[in-house]
Amino acid sequence: MRPGRGLPSPVYPITDPARAGAASHAALVGELIAGGARWLQVRDKVRPAAELLPDYARCCRIARRRARVLVNDRADLALAAGAAGVHLGEEDLPAEAARRVLGRRAMIGVSTHSPEAAESAARLPVDYVALGPIFPSPAKPGAHTPLGLEGLRRARARVAAPLVVIGGIGPTTLAEVLRAGADAAALISEVWGAPEGAGARLRSLLATARRVLGERLLPGRHLYLVGFMGAGKSTLGPLVATAMGRPFIDLDLEVEHRAGCTIADLFARRGESFFRTLERQTLGEVSRGREAVISLGGGALGAAPSRALVARSGVSVWLDAPFSLLRRRCQAPGAPGRPLLQDAAAFARLYRSRRRMYAAADLRLAAGALEPPALAGRLLARLRRLR
Repeated sequence: MRPGRGLPSPVYPITDPARAGAASHAALVGELIAGGARWLQVRDKVRPAAELLPDYARCCRIARRRARVLVNDRADLALAAGAAGVHLGEEDLPAEAARRVLGRRAMIGVSTHSPEAAESAARLPVDYVALGPIFPSPAKPGAHTPLGLEGLRRARARVAAPLVVIGGIGPTTLAEVLRAGADAAALISEVWGAPEGAGARLRSLLATARRVLGERLLPGRHLYLVGFMGAGKSTLGPLVATAMGRPFIDLDLEVEHRAGCTIADLFARRGESFFRTLERQTLGEVSRGREAVISLGGGALGAAPSRALVARSGVSVWLDAPFSLLRRRCQAPGAPGRPLLQDAAAFARLYRSRRRMYAAADLRLAAGALEPPALAGRLLARLRRLR
């Protein structure tokens, strides 16, 4: 994923001349733009490239400065037609190769059909990951098993990249997928089969999408969970993220992924200073992604630039648990290795010094008495009052 790049719109229409009864894709683009489309995909599995190129090139001329046109499957056609990017299927040119062909400014998306595949695709040099079908689709009946909203939520928990869903999505289900965490919905049948016309249907869908997105908690801002080791950030985080329709990012796990080893090994091999540098870099990268629930390591806010970044990009919540509970959790069998947990006296000193740092968080949540689901409910209630 390329961090920091959002989607043009929560509704992503796809052309279908056969379903629309049109002679060309270009005949449909003006109608979509009039209906409010800010990006669209031209998709044709039948006609040869020699016929599609002049049609796609005309689409791009019509849409210039008003909407981005992406070409389905073919990076070569996208380049030749002057399109804004390409959408790749699982059997098309690899995303890395398409990026070399189209350049860094092109918009590239990839299709996936499971939460696991979506997670893998998000590591590619792409701008969005498409997931589907969510519901049974008239456009591709029986091609893949529908994932449902639960499959979407599982993908959302794994994927920080912009997530576009497809398959059986229309006026009644658009709100459902957006509330479950989708950033946008791609539509074919529900646009071109509308009795009121594609432009009118698109305007209605965009109004629904904007209303639903406006209901989201902390729109455009991350939720950062801070606190001492053992406070329960990595347990609470996924529960809150699912409820908010966001991905959950554990900063410590992201650091380990980049380092290729555990934090304990990283401390032993390179020392704390190297770890803190990598931690700051990783925080900077994930903060440029789409809005997420992000669990920070116990010392991540020790650096002034990190504190400023968190304050600028989101809302921080301190999970304040009693010292006795923190120590018991950190010393429990099977607990993660804690490089800074040396002895009882050192643990207590570190706890006292970091409490002052955590106290600067936007919200404080007493984290010792409640079970995680109840604690998540309490936090969500606090966030609703911030609106």
